[in-house]
Amino acid sequence: MPRSGPEPPGSGRCRRCRWERTCSPATRGWTMPRSRCNRRCWSDEGQPRVRADSDPRRPGTDFPGRPDPTRPGRGGVGRRRRGGALLGAAGQGGGEAPQETPGRARVVRSRGVQARMGAGVTEPPSPGVKGTVQIVEPTQAERTVARRAAEARATVPDHELSVEVDMGACIGLPAPSTAILVRAIALVLREHPRANAAYRDGRFELYSRVNVGVAMPQVDGQLTATVFDADRKGLSQLASEIDELQGRASELTSPERSGATVTLIDLGRYGVSRASPILSAPQAAALAAGEIRHAPVVRDAAVLPGEVMTLTLACDHRILYGAEAAGFLAHIRELLERGVL
Repeated sequence: MPRSGPEPPGSGRCRRCRWERTCSPATRGWTMPRSRCNRRCWSDEGQPRVRADSDPRRPGTDFPGRPDPTRPGRGGVGRRRRGGALLGAAGQGGGEAPQETPGRARVVRSRGVQARMGAGVTEPPSPGVKGTVQIVEPTQAERTVARRAAEARATVPDHELSVEVDMGACIGLPAPSTAILVRAIALVLREHPRANAAYRDGRFELYSRVNVGVAMPQVDGQLTATVFDADRKGLSQLASEIDELQGRASELTSPERSGATVTLIDLGRYGVSRASPILSAPQAAALAAGEIRHAPVVRDAAVLPGEVMTLTLACDHRILYGAEAAGFLAHIRELLERGVL
């Protein structure tokens, strides 16, 4: 766009345009558009003129202040990158670090560069510290157990109660300890509906059926097999059903895995005296039983040798409070000590 207004002093062109002959980029002169060139010429009328062959922005000109564009560690002509000096000192990409460059080039101090490069480098641990490490991916069942246990610990405000039970009256019963415990829990759940319940989405879910889940350890984790309507079955039937569930543990259906309203963890066969159960959310209670061990007991104001089992009850405090949980556990102990099942 032509410039409006009076022409600058001289013969119709400014001094810069006269020196470079034209404002066209084709002649390697002033590379800006003519309209901007004219305005710039008006503002720079009194400034010293620069010849085209000494322009510092043009490659190949004789300008002492221009750094060498082929220096190692530079990202291009007129562009400086921090990584170049580090790469040069490390012998990567940019070659060796320059010690001196003309003009405004900086001097790379190799000791400082090496110190910065080695600051974040840590030596790998010695193989003898922990030996050979083998990474094993968990199975789907183990992932499920881990997820549910973490969710229960993180989201459920649980509390525990423990009691010592004299199992002398149950020693002669024709059933294993797991079946005896399932029977006792099922009978007591009839009178403690909040123990046979769940807390879900801010509401109480009270169940009409008494389904006792029995924890069964497996090679790839642990699963819970459900004994449906356990309060309506006798000891012999419970014992046979638990054995049948154990035999086909890997083939249990989804309802048989997730239909329990309360869970029993019997660790007595492993010689454990006491265990702390983890709730299977959203169930309100879980009972853990230890081994039957020899210990002195008090009977009729006399200290006698006996067989004792420790029961530990874990409860969701949002639905099963301390007093009610204590009553539930005391009722189980009463049935077991009487042996009337």
